[in-house]
Amino acid sequence: LHPPSSQILEYWQIFTVNIDPVTKVLHVPSFGSHIMEAKLNLQALDVGLEALMFAVYFAAVTSLTPSECQMRFGEGKETLLARYKVAVEKALGKSNLLTSQNIMTLQALTLYLSCLRVTDTSRMTYTLTGLAIRLARSMDLHLDDPRLNLSPFENEMRKRLWWTICSLECRSAEEYGFHPSLGGQTFDCSLPLNVNDEDLDPDSTEPPESRPGCTSMTWALVRFELAKIIFRVWNLSSKQDKDKSLNPRDLELEKERILDDGQRHLETQYLKYCRSSRPFDWMTATFTRLMITKLRLILHHPFNPDAVHPLPKELREKCFHTSIEILEQSSLLRNEPRIKRWIWIFLNHHQWQALSYILSELCHRTGSELVDRAWRIVDETVANWDDRYDRVRQSVMWEPMNRLLIKARQVREHDLISRQ
Repeated sequence: LHPPSSQILEYWQIFTVNIDPVTKVLHVPSFGSHIMEAKLNLQALDVGLEALMFAVYFAAVTSLTPSECQMRFGEGKETLLARYKVAVEKALGKSNLLTSQNIMTLQALTLYLSCLRVTDTSRMTYTLTGLAIRLARSMDLHLDDPRLNLSPFENEMRKRLWWTICSLECRSAEEYGFHPSLGGQTFDCSLPLNVNDEDLDPDSTEPPESRPGCTSMTWALVRFELAKIIFRVWNLSSKQDKDKSLNPRDLELEKERILDDGQRHLETQYLKYCRSSRPFDWMTATFTRLMITKLRLILHHPFNPDAVHPLPKELREKCFHTSIEILEQSSLLRNEPRIKRWIWIFLNHHQWQALSYILSELCHRTGSELVDRAWRIVDETVANWDDRYDRVRQSVMWEPMNRLLIKARQVREHDLISRQ
């Protein structure tokens, strides 16, 4: 199931450009050496390394368009995805995934899940992320424990892997309307350093100094920081669920403080170094601010497409504006040609919370510029689903969202007719 030896380096090159900057599960210089050695003797690969190589192929194909796959490899994208999906799963089975203590095996699973969600709308990603969390805990990845006697390089790679799994858990839980399972659990694994891969030496006995400004880890660190914020907010929600005597307003103010502090930290630690003239920096800053905006919406309007949340008029207006901005920013990320090579990460990133709030408001709002603006972005969002309709329709969110959409469109049609 491996590609021809002559193509392995091409898959790796695609991976380093399209995948690695937004995943950072691997250390490119050292794994590149593994790739160079492995392609000379594919029959004698360690099971963990083989699983990771198949995950690299799968990820590379995920990031390409169908025409790019055909041009580069002479085969269709769906054919290649199906082949390497089978290959990754076979290799993970061969490596005894459920009992494995092999870091490469867990890296392979994590990388596979990071890309699988782009093409798979079933609960498979969510379910297997729970498995990844438990495997990581069994390897003590969640601990900063000097007794583990790790080298600085091993320590950094374990931190990258643990926080990638945490970020994946936040994303997959959100996709299905659940709270992150890690939100109420304890772990003391600190964030990785803000360094370039070239700063990390597998043989070094001393860790490198964390760099100010943008590095190859900045995108990943921003995602990890956002996961920390999400966990802190959900911990307060869990506390409120368990103790009904707590003042809801006090907890809401505490959540707002967490978001305010988190936003200030992200701006001063990372975003102030991002230059909009550099595509990757622009993407990082736009995505981060989008996520903070979305978290504020979730704070005031917990997601449930079928629920009715009575809000004060001023807050309803704020949430309506916020939801429109979220969909508009998401559209910017999906359609910006400068970040074409990384757009794959946004393709299956549906803003269900924002869309559900807009549609619930459009069921009774009519006749204003803001309503027209809302409908423009709703129509664009739904039209974007047309190419991916089968996958969107398979999502557990589709049925309640479609009911809202049908109801809102009926109101819109009556409004447009009455204006004629």
